[in-house]
Amino acid sequence: MPEKQEDQVQVRLRDRLGRSFGAVARQYAEARPRYPDSLLATIVESGTDALELGAGTGLLTETLATHHPRMLVATDLDAQMLGELRETVPTVPVIVARAERLPFPDRHFDLVVVGQAAHWFDLEPAAEEIRRVLRPGGKLALLWNHRSLQVDWVAEFDRITRAHAVGGVGREIAEAITATGCFTHFSALQASFEHRVDLDGARSLVESFSHVSTLPPAIRAGVVEEAVEHLRPRADRQGIVSIPYYCEAYVAHATPNPA
Repeated sequence: MPEKQEDQVQVRLRDRLGRSFGAVARQYAEARPRYPDSLLATIVESGTDALELGAGTGLLTETLATHHPRMLVATDLDAQMLGELRETVPTVPVIVARAERLPFPDRHFDLVVVGQAAHWFDLEPAAEEIRRVLRPGGKLALLWNHRSLQVDWVAEFDRITRAHAVGGVGREIAEAITATGCFTHFSALQASFEHRVDLDGARSLVESFSHVSTLPPAIRAGVVEEAVEHLRPRADRQGIVSIPYYCEAYVAHATPNPA
């Protein structure tokens, strides 16, 4: 396949998967892990004007709001996801918007934060737009929660759910954004945690994965059941499974805009 044609196929796949979350917004809100407060405490300063991109159902928004930004606005391209966010954090204004075309004036924010979403962006135009809405020297923070694949049963869980297909993207995304010239090199932060879910929550977690939710119904049902049965022996007496995770964060500053 010619390189240009292959790139177009990848763009269409990324767009299809990126738009798949609205159908599983409730499962996403119920079962995806939150983000470690210890990392956000090093990123968000009180009194900051902050913008969250790809905010989804508000899993990151909820914690961001506890760090007392002066202003916090959340965006996502999926209105169904933002509907869940309104229920979770009703005090935060939400706007349907793409990272590549932001409806904000120049130099409007001190901080832009992206949780579990930057791999869905068209990076060059997104980086340019993010720099445009940031004040000089403003910060961009990218966060991803990952399961700890060095644990054998967790690695098998990711194999069953095909989640490994989008794993390990953080450093590559950060380097690609730096290569646009819009941001400095990113510093890396990391924190480990455990995500505790019962088996119903584990079912919702699997159903929220884009590489599962977009499967044909019969295949999807089989993947979900196999994944839940794989976790069942790991449940404690209360029926809770503790899945080891770590959060990686990358933080950089906007470079001067030549315009």
